[in-house]
Order: sequence, then C-alpha cells, then structure tokens
Amino acid sequence: MLSLTAKKMVAFAGFGVLFLLLTLWIGVRKPVSHFADFSLVDVYRSCVDATRSQQDKGVCLKELGDYAGQYAVVSEIDAAIASLTKPEELFWCHEFVHYAGWGLYKKTRNMSVAFREASNRCDSGMFHGIVEEYISEASDGRDPEQFITSVAPTACEQDVAENNLLPGIKGICYHGLGHAFMFITDNNLPQALRYCDMLSSTHAGGCYTGAFMENLQSKQVTRIGTHPSLYAPKPDDPDYPCNLLDEKHRDVCYRYAGISVGVRTGGDFKQAFAHCLKIDPAYQDTCFFGVGTDIPALQWSSRWAGEKCKLALEISTDAYKQCIMGAMTFLVQLNLGSPQAVNEFCGAIEPDYRDLCFESAGNNLHAWVTSDEELAEKCDKLSSVRARELCLASTIFPATGNSTSR
Repeated sequence: MLSLTAKKMVAFAGFGVLFLLLTLWIGVRKPVSHFADFSLVDVYRSCVDATRSQQDKGVCLKELGDYAGQYAVVSEIDAAIASLTKPEELFWCHEFVHYAGWGLYKKTRNMSVAFREASNRCDSGMFHGIVEEYISEASDGRDPEQFITSVAPTACEQDVAENNLLPGIKGICYHGLGHAFMFITDNNLPQALRYCDMLSSTHAGGCYTGAFMENLQSKQVTRIGTHPSLYAPKPDDPDYPCNLLDEKHRDVCYRYAGISVGVRTGGDFKQAFAHCLKIDPAYQDTCFFGVGTDIPALQWSSRWAGEKCKLALEISTDAYKQCIMGAMTFLVQLNLGSPQAVNEFCGAIEPDYRDLCFESAGNNLHAWVTSDEELAEKCDKLSSVRARELCLASTIFPATGNSTSR
C-alpha cells in the first residue's frame, strides 16, 4: 500500500495518474477513506471522465458522494461543484449530490438537521438523497405495507415541518419520498405510486414526481447496475409506461415523457419537443411543460433556459407557453425563490410572452415565502412595474408540496 507521502506525490503528478490510481482503487474496492488524500473536484472529474463507462461513472459517484456527505462539510461540496464549468461535468452533479444526501443523513441521523445543512445545488439532489436514506433506514426490517401506513405519511411533517421550513422545502421532501418509495419497492413504479396515494392529496403530487424521476434515472449511471426499472420510458413506444398506469398518474407520467428524451439525448430539446407530438394528444401540453422543466438543468443558467425555450416555437405557440411555465417552475425551485433568476429568464423570453412569464413566477414564488409581505418583497425585486403587478396578482401553483424536479 502506498504511504501517505507517496500518495501526496501522486496527487501532484497530474490528472492522468490520478485517474489511473482512482480507477485501480475503485476496481479493487479499497476503503473510501482514500478519497481524503485528493481534492473533491479532482476526484469528481475523474469519476465522470469520458473514458469511463456509464456504470463505472455511477459507481464512482456513488462512493464519492456517500463519502463526501459523511466526511466533508457542505460548503466544500458546494465549492467543488461551483468550480465545474463544462456541461458534461455538470450533467452528473445531481447524481453526485443525491448520494451526498445519503452520507449527510448517515452523519446527522436526523432529517431536520440534515435538511438545515443541505445545499440546493444541482436540482436539490442532496435533499432527495436525505429523504431516501431516512426512509431506507426507517423501513429496514419492517413490513413495507405497515411502514408505509405508519411512518412515511408523517415523515415530512414531524421531521421537517416542525422546524418551520418553507413550503417549497417541504415539497422537496415529498418529492424525495417518491424516490424512496421506488427504492424500497425495487423500482416497481405502480407500487411506488400507490404508496404516494397514501399521502394527503395536497402532497401526493410531489411524491409522484420523485417516483417518476427515479424511474427515469433507473436507466442511467449507477442505476443501470443497481436497480433498473422495468417501467423506464422506451424510445420506440412514446406512451410507455403512461398507458399502463391509472388515469390519475398519467399527467405527471407524460411530463416525464418529454424529460426522458432530453436526458437520453444529452439535451437535444428540439428532439424532445418533437417527441411530444408522438404521444397521446390529450397529454401533449403536459409533455411540453415537462421539457420546459428539464431545460434549466443542463446549463444551470436562467437566461440560457429562456433562449432554449424558443425551440418550442417551431412546434406551436402553445408549446412555447408550456415551456415557459415548466421552466419557471423548475427555476424557482432550483434557485429557492430567487427573483434574480426570474428576471434573467423572463428577460430572454419573447416580449409578447413576458406577461405569462412573470405571472408564472408569482405562481411559483408562493412556495418560497410564508406571508403576503414576503411575497411582496420578492415581487418588488422584479424588473418592471408590470412584472411586479403580475407577480402580486398571482395564485398558488403548483399546490403546496408538489415539487417539480427534473
């Protein structure tokens, strides 16, 4: 085994040597404490290097994320992600912080404390991982049906809401429950959705989004080798799996039909919008909305997302409207209610559609305030008098607890 001094010399020998060494470590399953000898961002870049297979990337990210959540502070994880600039590196950051959430819960043993420490980086993946690990540990050794009926329905109330966290954060918790239900059912999507149905009607929708997101991710990265889903979308069957599900689950399912194409193609949103025309016509607007929610995730840029939504105009003005509303839903969550993100996105929208953009912003900002006064404070930071008026006149959407994530 290399001495500590030798390891440090290797660390400075260049990325190529680092990559080789880490590959060997992971290949022979050495203890993850070896990660401590290298910078977090360098190991992350090694994990997502283009020469690795998809499955190998996922295994590496899983080990690194779980380690970082337990032994690094969240500010160090944030700093590592902030230094990433290439889209092909950022593409994997949700996967990474999801596993960091696992580690953070293992360290704190308390979901409320973990939520307080967690970062919203990379589509709030750390929050998702916290809930998933909480449910995984709380359900261990219990009958699944008994656990779902006795523990899960109150998990996001007793452990999160007691600390007066924002409704939007609680929505992320319910979204995380959807991820967790897929995990404990071995990615049985219909069963996970039935578990979501045991929640209150206010929060079931947020749980659905987590289940469908996990179902989509099951064909990616680590999940190829750990818990693949039989219900993952099929490129040659646009309505699958939505046409197999209960009617009440189909709206959210078709939202992820559009998302699945963007994920599969690495961000070909033109193709994703076109895919929506192939599905059941009753759900095409929902599909366009879903593509919109996915667009900000590729570059994590509000203005870039506004420009990309214009691809929908090649389909129809209705598709463009749905993209605006979908992207805004995600952007507000991604930025935890930041008015700056709203201004940047709406500034890139075609002028005739900016009223819709700012109205949609107000609808979604409700989840990130606790009073009318706080909403007014956020609306006052928007870029024009008209924008502020539309924001203040808005109504709540989506319903409290219904988190929308990529």
